[in-house]
Amino acid sequence: MDVKEAVKVAKLFAAELFAEDGAYDPLLEEVERDQDKGTWQVTLSFQRRSDPGSDGALASFVRAAQRTYKVITIADDNKEVLSVKVREGLH
Repeated sequence: MDVKEAVKVAKLFAAELFAEDGAYDPLLEEVERDQDKGTWQVTLSFQRRSDPGSDGALASFVRAAQRTYKVITIADDNKEVLSVKVREGLH
C-alpha cells in the first residue's frame, strides 16, 4: 500500500467509526510508515458537532472550535485497521 492508500483507508474508517459523534471536516495531519512493523500510522483531526445542551452557548462554541486528533494504525499488507488512539499535543 502506498501513502495515498493508507490515508484513504484511515479517512474511510474514521468516517464510519465517528459518524454517530457528528465528526466532520477531516484533515490529514501526519503519516508515518513503520517498515519493521509493517504498519502505517495516519494522524487525522476532525471536529465534532456539539450538542447545545444544558451547559450553555459559550461552552458549545468552545467545543465546536476544538479539533479531535486520532492516530489510526493500519497493517500494510492487508489494510486492516489495528488501532485508533488519541493523539495528544497537536493543538
